[in-house]
Amino acid sequence: MRAYLIAKFGVGDVDAVRDLPALCSEILRNVGMSPDEGARLAEGWRSASRERMLRLRRIKNMLTPLLPLRALLEGDDLALQEARAWLELLPRLP
Repeated sequence: MRAYLIAKFGVGDVDAVRDLPALCSEILRNVGMSPDEGARLAEGWRSASRERMLRLRRIKNMLTPLLPLRALLEGDDLALQEARAWLELLPRLP
């Protein structure tokens, strides 16, 4: 919902709902691993355990709403940088 609001109405500094760095931070906290670790786990996911596949799929599902916001993920904020790294990795996830 927040990603949609940001896509529709833009990033807002005053409105916490449209705070893109805060949204990315929240999503990344729930992902629970770095993009480098995700890339390692994504290698050979087709032959991985069911649990590993499901974990990677959940990560992909959490990050997919950020795809329409890719152009807005600019800047030096660490959460934005990590979100960009994850979005580059999405096509390799199950």
